[in-house]
Amino acid sequence: MIDKSFKTSLRRQATAATLSMLFVNALLCPSMEAKGLFSGDDKESQSQGQLQSQLYQISQQLTQVQAQMTQLQLQLNKRIGVMEQKQVALQETINHQNTLLTGIAHHGGPQTPQRAAEPVAARPASVQAPATQPSLEEAADNEVAVTNSKTTPSYKSHIHDVSAQDAALKADAALKAEATQKAEAAKKALALKKEQQLKDQQAREAKAAAAADAAAIAVATATTTTVTTTTTTKLSKKERAEKEKLEKERLAEEKSSHMLPGVVGERLAKVKSSKNDDKNDKNKEPVLQAVAPSKITNSGKPRLRASILIKAPPEVVWEAVHEERKTDPDMAYSKVLRQGVNEATLEQKFTLIPVIGSAVCVMNTQEVPNRRIDYQLVKSDRFKAMEGSWVLTPSADGKSTTLELSSHLDLGLPIPKGMFNSVAEKKLQKRVAHVRELAEKSLVAQKRGSSVQ
Repeated sequence: MIDKSFKTSLRRQATAATLSMLFVNALLCPSMEAKGLFSGDDKESQSQGQLQSQLYQISQQLTQVQAQMTQLQLQLNKRIGVMEQKQVALQETINHQNTLLTGIAHHGGPQTPQRAAEPVAARPASVQAPATQPSLEEAADNEVAVTNSKTTPSYKSHIHDVSAQDAALKADAALKAEATQKAEAAKKALALKKEQQLKDQQAREAKAAAAADAAAIAVATATTTTVTTTTTTKLSKKERAEKEKLEKERLAEEKSSHMLPGVVGERLAKVKSSKNDDKNDKNKEPVLQAVAPSKITNSGKPRLRASILIKAPPEVVWEAVHEERKTDPDMAYSKVLRQGVNEATLEQKFTLIPVIGSAVCVMNTQEVPNRRIDYQLVKSDRFKAMEGSWVLTPSADGKSTTLELSSHLDLGLPIPKGMFNSVAEKKLQKRVAHVRELAEKSLVAQKRGSSVQ
C-alpha cells in the first residue's frame, strides 16, 4: 500500500512539472510572435540590435524558467527523500504492531487497547496549512515534521508502553499455562486415586465372593462327608452280616461234606465256590464296559447355557470346538471305545470337580458336521446324569457363527443349587470364550498363509 501511494505521489509531481513546462512555453511563444521574431514578413526588416535585444530578453526568461525547474526538481527530490523516510518508519511501525498482535493471538490474552491517535508533535504556526493548497516545498516540510515527531519522547514512551503491555500479556499467558498444567495434574491424580479405590473395592468383593463360595463348598463337603460316613456305616453292618452268614454256611457245608461224600460234596463245593466268587466280585472296583450307542434324545431336563458370537465361518469354529474338547484342562484322558459314522462312544476321566474330586464317564456322542454335537452319559462312577450340546448357527453371510453350549449335570449329592449353577455357568462361559479365541487365531493364520502364497 505504501509503495503504491508513493508511486502515485511521484506520478502527480511529474505531471505538475510537465504542466509547468507547457505553461512556460505557452507564455513564451505568444510573446515571441508578438515581437515578430518568427514572423516571415518582418525578418528582413529587423535590425541586428533589436534582434540581439530580443534574444537577450528571451535568454533571461529561459534562465528564469530553468531556475524554476531546478527549484522544482530540488523540491521533488526532497519530497522523495521524505516519502522514503516515512515509508521506512511506517514499515517499522507495522512490523512492530504485527509482532504484538501475533504474540497476543499466540498467548490468548486480551486485546491491547489502541491509542486514540498516534502522538504527533504539534505543527508550528508558520507550518499550519493555509486556506489554499500548500506548495510542494511546504508539503515536504510538513512531512519532515511528521517524520521527526516519531523521534520525540512521547512517541518513544508510547512504544515503551506497548512493549510493557506485551511483556505483561506473555507473563499472564505463562501463569495461565502453569495453572492449567497444575489443574490437569490434579485431575489425573484424582482419577488414579478413584481407579485404585475401584480396584480395591473389586478385590474386596472378589475376596468376599471367594469366601462365600468356600463356605458353601465347605458346607457341601461336610454334608457329603456325613452322607458318605452314614453310607459306609450301613455298608459295614451289611458286610458283617454277610460275613457271619457265609461263615455259618461254610461250617454247615463242611459238616455236610463229611456226611454226604461224592456228588453231594461236589455240589456243595461248587455252591461254596460260586458264593466266594460273588463275594470277590462285590469287593472289586467297578469296571465301566462299552455299550452300543443309541440315538441321543433331549430328556427335557433344565440346562445351563452359554453363547458367544465368533467372527469366523462354521467350518473354522467346528475345528476349534473339537480342539477345545481335546485340550480341556479338567479332563485327564479321553479314549474311543467305539467309533461309527458321525457317532462314537468315549471313556473320559474328569478331574478338579468341586466336592467329588474326579469322575470316570462313558458317554455317547453324535455329530452333524459343522452344525451340532450332542453328548449323553451312559454310566459313571460319580455322576448321576449328564447331557449337553454344542450348536453352531452361521450368520446370513456365512462370515460369523453363533456358538451355544448347553449342559445338564446331576452329581447325585445334596449340593446347594445356586452355588453349583454359578460355578457351572462360569465354566461354560470360559469354554465358549476359549473356542472363540482358537477359531479367530486359526482364521488369522489361514489368511496370512493365503496372502503369502
